[in-house]
Order: sequence, then C-alpha cells, then structure tokens
Amino acid sequence: MVVVNMVGVEGAVAADYVFKSKPDGSIVFWYHEAMLGNYYTDVSPLNWYDFTPACMVIVSPRVTLTRANMPWKNLKEALKDAKANPKKYAIGFGTGGVAYFEYAGIEAIVPGALRAVPYEGGDTPRITALLGGHIDLAMVGLPSAIPYLKSGELKALAVHDTERIKLLPDVPTTVELGYKDYIFRLSNTFFFPPKTPKSIVDQFNSIIEKIANNPEFQKRMEEMNIIVDFRTGAALEEYWKAADENYRKLSGKGKNS
Repeated sequence: MVVVNMVGVEGAVAADYVFKSKPDGSIVFWYHEAMLGNYYTDVSPLNWYDFTPACMVIVSPRVTLTRANMPWKNLKEALKDAKANPKKYAIGFGTGGVAYFEYAGIEAIVPGALRAVPYEGGDTPRITALLGGHIDLAMVGLPSAIPYLKSGELKALAVHDTERIKLLPDVPTTVELGYKDYIFRLSNTFFFPPKTPKSIVDQFNSIIEKIANNPEFQKRMEEMNIIVDFRTGAALEEYWKAADENYRKLSGKGKNS
C-alpha cells in the first residue's frame, strides 16, 4: 500500500480526489469527523454516505481543558460559573472541522456566556493560549493534551464521549454530566470511492481486522493514547449516521435525504 498525505482544507481536497476515482479497489481514503464539519460548514459538498464505507479502526478521544489553577472540577461547574458571570471567561475554538462544532455545542448549552476566541492551526495554538491565560477553556484531542495533563499544567474537565477512558478514569464524560448530544471524537475510518464492489471492501476489511486485533498494534496505539475500535457493516453505518445527525443539529441545517 502506498500512502499519500494529501493536505488541503481539512481533508476536503483528498475527499474530492477519492470521490472522483475509479471504484476498483486501488484507492482508499482514511478520514474522520472533519468530513462532517466540512459538509455542514459548506466547505465541501461531500458527506460520509457519498463514499463506500469500509471499516473504522481507531478512535482519538477529545477533551475539554482548563488550567490547573481554575476552580472547576468538571465541565458542568465551568459552564454554571460562566452562565452566572457572562463574558468573564473565554473559550478558544477552531475555525472549522470538529473544533468549531465543539464550540457550537457549548454555545448551544450556555448561549452568549463565554467570550469566543477563534484559532487556526489545530490544537497547539489553543493549548498555548490556555497556558498563557488568554483563554480559559479549550477543546482538543487527547493525544495533544496528554503532555500537559501529565505535567500538571492543565486539567481535563470532561471527555466528549459516552464512556470514561482508561487513561483518565476520574474525568467524567459529557454524557454523564447531562450533555447527551455532546459527543465528539475522531473516528478514523477507511472509505472507498462510491460504488466500490462489496467483494473488494470485504477483502480489505479482513486484512485490516487482523491488524486491528494484533497485540503489538494495540499496544502501540495504547502508548499513543489512541483507542482501537474496529467496526464494519451495520455497526459502522449506525455510528456515522448518529455522528452525522449530531453535526446536522448543531449546524441548524435540515435533514439529509
């Protein structure tokens, strides 16, 4: 397999390339929820169902961070404080993709309570701003957060998922805190071009499943704070349908056909 890192517009350039490729099994696309972010912000006309889903392999959890000296124990306490003190605190957010919709979800919970500060360039600028006291809350990927959680400079207020994670057993999930629709993760999934034959997809999935179940691979992913979550078929489609609906609601757009 030849790997090509095709950069551009949060993956939209690569998505367009794969969408227009022949469905002969020669090309496959490795993507996550940024596809939904691009679709619902009109960056790209392509959504997950425009491709042939193959399998999900790994999941990178996302978390809400604040400085270690802030008084809050969890996200619910932080938002309660923000609501009681409008504009006292600032939240950093990404200008597109998953990070933007995480901010949109917070804004829907406590409208206008937080000063919103946009940042481009992934997690690093928001973490830097948080450390410098320029913002008070930031939503980032767990792998980006780990060094600062270990150093004690920052603390996690919530994991944006349905279940607590092994690495942060004392950090509640957003669902536990009462935000049942606030679920954001990067679920890396392989997609083939539209109309790729099932026989090709099944053969590919059988190879990837063996890799996903390999103890060495699983150990390596754990070291990188990444969760192995292999899904195919109906389970995979169910996952992406639920994620799609979540992003649709936050975008304010109508249902897809």
